[in-house]
Amino acid sequence: MEIKLETTMGIHIMHFDGELDMGTTDRLEKAMEEILSAEFLKGVILNFTHLSFVDSTGVGKLLNFFHKLMNRDLPFYLVGLTPDVEDVFDILGLPLVIGQERFRYQLEEAVATILAA
Repeated sequence: MEIKLETTMGIHIMHFDGELDMGTTDRLEKAMEEILSAEFLKGVILNFTHLSFVDSTGVGKLLNFFHKLMNRDLPFYLVGLTPDVEDVFDILGLPLVIGQERFRYQLEEAVATILAA
C-alpha cells in the first residue's frame, strides 16, 4: 500500500492506494504521525478512491487516528469509498462510531466543508 500526503490551505489529504491490512499499517502510522505533528492543521481528508481492501487491523488504526483528531477538535472526512471498503466499514459500525456526516462523496466537497468551518 502507498499513502501520498498532500497539503493545501492547512488541509492534509491522505491518498490511499492498495490494501490496508496488518502488513501495511506501519505506513499508515508514519503518515498519521506526520500529520499530527504538523504546525498548521486545519483538517484532514482521507481519500480512499484507490483503496482496494481494508481489514480489521487497518480499521483499528484508522479509529485510533480518528479519536486523536476528535480529541483535538479537528474536522476530518472520508471520501471515495469503494463498495468493498464501505461494506467493511459498515459491518464494523464505523459510521456509528465517528458519525455518518464524516463521509463525503467528493474530495472537493470535503475541502469546501473544512474551509467553511
